[in-house]
Amino acid sequence: MLTTTVILDSLSRVHELVPAILDGLELDDVLWQPDKGSNSIGWLIWHLTRVEDNHLADLAGRGQVWLAQVIFCPGKASNAGGVAVSGLEMAQDSQRLPWTFDEVDQRLQGIMKQIVERSLTAAHRFDLGDDLFNGANIAGFDRVVGAMLAEGVY
Repeated sequence: MLTTTVILDSLSRVHELVPAILDGLELDDVLWQPDKGSNSIGWLIWHLTRVEDNHLADLAGRGQVWLAQVIFCPGKASNAGGVAVSGLEMAQDSQRLPWTFDEVDQRLQGIMKQIVERSLTAAHRFDLGDDLFNGANIAGFDRVVGAMLAEGVY
């Protein structure tokens, strides 16, 4: 068996099992320790993801995400980044101008910064602090409502 096969199998099992384990648990369940000196489910999941981050960073020859202090990106925001890349590809095609990787990356970074700014602005508007998860939901909803109103659909 190839090393990459073992790694991919292990990672896929983690990504399948962790959500299933956590599904339906309340915060008290996640923080519960069966014994005073034992670790909680939450700590074990955190440790598992840190070890995974460390191993993947080693394999990729890059720094660990945890140590880079990368901001968590909510699903809607990261999905919007994927949609934005599709839009950038269509723009390139329609202009019949190939862009370099750096040009696409620079445009995508600008789009993602806008998404984070809009998400934070929306979160602050509702006194949610820097809650990017709910801010992204609010900002996305605002954009859909704005588009619907602009089209006369309400």
